[in-house]
Amino acid sequence: MQAIYMIAMILCYCHENISEGIALLRHAAESFTHLPSVYALALILRDTRPIESDRYLDLAASLGHAPAWQEKLTAAEMRARFGDLDADNLVKYLDPPCLNRLLGRHYL
Repeated sequence: MQAIYMIAMILCYCHENISEGIALLRHAAESFTHLPSVYALALILRDTRPIESDRYLDLAASLGHAPAWQEKLTAAEMRARFGDLDADNLVKYLDPPCLNRLLGRHYL
């Protein structure tokens, strides 16, 4: 699922092929076990399909994905619910460094 997620993110952000990227993210999110796909799908759909986006965001939050809770709660509510999250707790939610470098590049 991680490979499908990475290809979907590359399609969406590097090749501006949003529809195919979303299709791959939906495939990866179907099993509800790849939380980054569920969360990314919620963020990508936020402006165009808000009801579907909320459904995916609620799902990711209900499965314990802290970044999804950060979208739903204020900073004070987040701290009350999870305490102060340090780097050791947050690192598991980050994308692989190779994907971050690729998505951060500027393409002509």
